[in-house]
Amino acid sequence: MKPLFLLLVAFACAGSGMASTVVGVDSYTVVVPPRKQGTPGGRCLAAYSFVGQSIQDAFARVPDRTTLAFWNQQAQGWDAPVRFDAALHAWIEADGAHSVRALLPGTAFFIQNPSETEELRFVVSGTRPTGPVVIALRHGETCATGYAFPVVESASERPSLMVECTGGRYSNSSMGFPARVGDQIRIWDDARQDWVVHTRVDPADSNGLFWTGEGLGVSPTVGVGQGFLIVPAEDKNWIQSESGLFCESRPSVRRSRTQFILHQCWSELCDVADAIRFLTLSSLTAGNPSP
Repeated sequence: MKPLFLLLVAFACAGSGMASTVVGVDSYTVVVPPRKQGTPGGRCLAAYSFVGQSIQDAFARVPDRTTLAFWNQQAQGWDAPVRFDAALHAWIEADGAHSVRALLPGTAFFIQNPSETEELRFVVSGTRPTGPVVIALRHGETCATGYAFPVVESASERPSLMVECTGGRYSNSSMGFPARVGDQIRIWDDARQDWVVHTRVDPADSNGLFWTGEGLGVSPTVGVGQGFLIVPAEDKNWIQSESGLFCESRPSVRRSRTQFILHQCWSELCDVADAIRFLTLSSLTAGNPSP
């Protein structure tokens, strides 16, 4: 059997990285509520889940005066928003220059609806990445991110993904976040225009609860195309894969070789080099679960 070679797209939360091999084109729609008159409302925290491209190419058709705000990892705050100028067909920075910002898989950003009466249906589209995406998280540094792979939305609702497998809720749509006690996830509530904070706790010390917040003690869930903030309790690499992670509820549930190896890697908090080694050797390792 030939060895399995997979390309990992690795980048720090700040966003430097390289493009991967790509297959398939998808899109999803982020619905942004209207601004309330005299308030800064009408914002939604979205995530870009496709292969990297410029902001000009990614969002070429949006309403005039739509603004986007991006997280500055080094400054640990939000940059001044960029504004779409329909007359110029361009995104404009706060200093008046045309924006040259690049989007990478998992980039999170605030969308501000320019209308006070109508919701904004913001279409995000592109080419999905292949090979796992590795997001480097550093203790004490907030990271604005999201799931780096698109999931095709149904006609009736946007699907949601569990952040990790916890609390007896089993699904094949977990992001596989390597949570540890003390990790914090902040999810933007569109209706309240405010943050909902979830903190990972030890169930042995918390009456069986895994997370504090509004998730009934289990993992928070995040919609497809929805961004969120992570404040990690320790340095770690979050390895995201297109297939997600199966949360096994019974022995009959089986994982692919790649998922099996990635699960080992997540459990051991391995680094990127380890992940590449695990993935390359996975097809040669006897006794692993079959595809």
